[in-house]
Amino acid sequence: MSFKSKYHVGQRVCFDSLGTIRYIGPVEGTGPEKEWLGIEWDNNERGKHNGVFKGRRYFTCLSSSPTVASFIRSNRLSNHERNFVEAVHEKYATVSLPEKPIEISGKIAEEIGFDKIWKEQSKLQELKIVLVDGLRINKAGDGQNIRATCPKIVELDLSRNLFQDIEEVVKICGELDDLKSLKLKFTNINLDHGRREEFSRIKQLEMDEMLMPFEVLAGFARQFPSLIVLAASSNFFASIPCSLEIPNLTSLTMEYNKFTSFFDLSPLASLKSLENLHLKGNDISEIMPPIESSGTDLESSRTAPVFGNKLRYIDLSYNNIGSWKFVDDLPSVFPGMTALRLSHNPIYGGIGMAKGSPTSIEEGYMFTVARLKNLKILNFSNVMTADRTNAEMFYLSRISKAIAEAPESEEASIIAQHKRYEELCEIYGAPTIVRKGADAINPDSLEARLINFTFYKRAKKEGGIDETITLKREIPKSFDIYRVKGIVGRMFGLPPLNIRLTWETGQWDPVAGYEENEDSSDDEWDEKIEDALVKTANAKRGKWMEREVEIEDSTRQVGFCVDGSEAKIRVEPSPKPNSKMPSSTQPDVEAHSQNQKRKTPWPSYFLVRKTGEVVPLIAVDELPPSLDLVGVPRNLDLAETVGMLNLGIQRSCGAYYRVEMGREETPRSEKDESTAAKPRPTITTTLPTKPIPTAPQAIRQPPPTPVFSAPSSPSQSLPPTQTQLCRHWCKHGICKWDQQCRYRHIMPMTLHGLQEVGLSDWPAWYRGQNPGFFAAESSAGMIRRGKRVVRDQERGKVLRSEELGEQIIRRLRNLEASKSKERKASSGDEGEECGEVG
Repeated sequence: MSFKSKYHVGQRVCFDSLGTIRYIGPVEGTGPEKEWLGIEWDNNERGKHNGVFKGRRYFTCLSSSPTVASFIRSNRLSNHERNFVEAVHEKYATVSLPEKPIEISGKIAEEIGFDKIWKEQSKLQELKIVLVDGLRINKAGDGQNIRATCPKIVELDLSRNLFQDIEEVVKICGELDDLKSLKLKFTNINLDHGRREEFSRIKQLEMDEMLMPFEVLAGFARQFPSLIVLAASSNFFASIPCSLEIPNLTSLTMEYNKFTSFFDLSPLASLKSLENLHLKGNDISEIMPPIESSGTDLESSRTAPVFGNKLRYIDLSYNNIGSWKFVDDLPSVFPGMTALRLSHNPIYGGIGMAKGSPTSIEEGYMFTVARLKNLKILNFSNVMTADRTNAEMFYLSRISKAIAEAPESEEASIIAQHKRYEELCEIYGAPTIVRKGADAINPDSLEARLINFTFYKRAKKEGGIDETITLKREIPKSFDIYRVKGIVGRMFGLPPLNIRLTWETGQWDPVAGYEENEDSSDDEWDEKIEDALVKTANAKRGKWMEREVEIEDSTRQVGFCVDGSEAKIRVEPSPKPNSKMPSSTQPDVEAHSQNQKRKTPWPSYFLVRKTGEVVPLIAVDELPPSLDLVGVPRNLDLAETVGMLNLGIQRSCGAYYRVEMGREETPRSEKDESTAAKPRPTITTTLPTKPIPTAPQAIRQPPPTPVFSAPSSPSQSLPPTQTQLCRHWCKHGICKWDQQCRYRHIMPMTLHGLQEVGLSDWPAWYRGQNPGFFAAESSAGMIRRGKRVVRDQERGKVLRSEELGEQIIRRLRNLEASKSKERKASSGDEGEECGEVG
């Protein structure tokens, strides 16, 4: 039966949703007299099938979605259609008041300020951005009305409307002299390839989801001679069969298509002015597709495309890139690339260079920076000089590790996989390769994924006898810290969240401030101050402490918190926070981390008297409970702290100072020198009895050139003579690698040491964490900087209090060197008197 329908195939219609008619006629099983419309909807989820109904295909859809089409009766009323001018008036000039008042929680909401918005929008002649997408526009309307209604439009969105062909769009654009940007998404209109003067001023064109062959879309885009920005996303393009031939195009967006390799984009290489290429959301995984088995001359002569040097930015996020060779070959395809987005690819979650070593996002970022030497921006982050240095040194160390784990016969093949290996060796020096023995652990085995932990806990038996409980347990590296604490809690019968785990690394670090002293540059110095500090400097000479790292609660894997296959962990009860400290106080400041490692109390802060005497500050609550200070309580209320300086939160070691009664030889007050000596309490403390190693000579030398060597076993750590410091940690107080950093996280305490890490003075973060060590910062809360001065009566020299404190600190560090010179000079004089010759 033939139908005389008011519709035609290809017509754009709207039945509560926009679509295109693909079929008109009967549907089997519904009767021959009924006329149905087969519609492909713009919304892929609107329909029920894709043109196939009950096993029979009635029409073919442009979209590949299985639910993009459905049948509706032809006598169904469609939605009202309108022209362009009517749509602009309806959206920007019509005041639509709500039918009923808005009620929120039983209260009537009054709309205030919307009248001003409607008034501004009603000024149609001043509109520059007009978005009339989805308003069922089917024709342009009268041209004079367009020019009289909204002549200043610069950006126009005509997407998802009911235009039948491009002529109606041409009429609209011809009346807008200032139009620069045009959007035509979801239009499904008929395009021709004629030259259009109306499009000569348009510079930006978006044709996303047009569902047209690339040849048709490219032919239409050539009608825009001034075009510089083109978007053609979500069009299901699998390859580019022809060139665009748009000479001034600088930005091209072809996201969410079906490209699998750069070879599919070869015709785009002819765009010499292209600067930005957006390929997000495709299926790109290789530079060139594999050669087919036919082996024809055409297949073997294929070459990868090479884009122009002006192309600087490429977006390859959300693709299927899983090979580092792909990253190495990117400069050959994009020689001018300086910015890249590579996130959300399998390469950032797959297998790293070293066999069995998983690559994290951070490692993937560093590998990408190191492999692409001209890269300046990666994943929207600027690549700084320090970032590149760290990335390249880390990359070189990983190459050396891969070489060390492989047989010597495979060394050449491993080096061949890294194009920048020779170049990096010239910059940073060739790494030292230490190969593993025959009995080395296979990195792919289960044994290599375990860490042999030795947990020990000190406890006291009845009678005050000390006891150490030691337990061993093998734990996978992939367990997070919370899970490890749960295991340890069950082992020792302790609540998991109330224990503290401390990793004893077995390495020794010099205590900050006691390294080799520099020669003093001060020509003038108060002899009283020098004499008063000699004893203090000699007592603090050559101090070292064992490096200990607290494993903090987190979801990090324990394998990233400790090094090697064996680790010794100290288990302690977690200290309870001071309940009287208000929550608004400054963060936990540990002035000297070595003080927390002592088994007996030790002061964390000191002050300096005008005479140069360095006086330690002792917490009152660490005095024996039987000893009280007259007028000074052991704890203060918040109101009692007015006028006092807050030094921050400080952990207590849980012990008390030992107090002995002695005799005061010299009265404290200078005014009452005749006061008789009287008994006073003398507070003493005992230093740890654990032997402290002598400072190695290598510590006293400038840091050597970085040398990388693969450890002979997973448990091997840096030798005690490794003195290279982490420059990033010294400058900022944080390090991306945290405990895994191969360099030491200690602050140089000499001018030479600071210069070695690129500093001219101690950074602000270090001064803030050590307020007691820097007199200027510790007095900042009580003394206004630059105002209060201290006068030296003997020399008449005026010094700021901050400068005096800094000179005292410098003098403390240089006393040892000066005394050493005096001892050498005196020993030489004695030798001459005895007739000895050196």
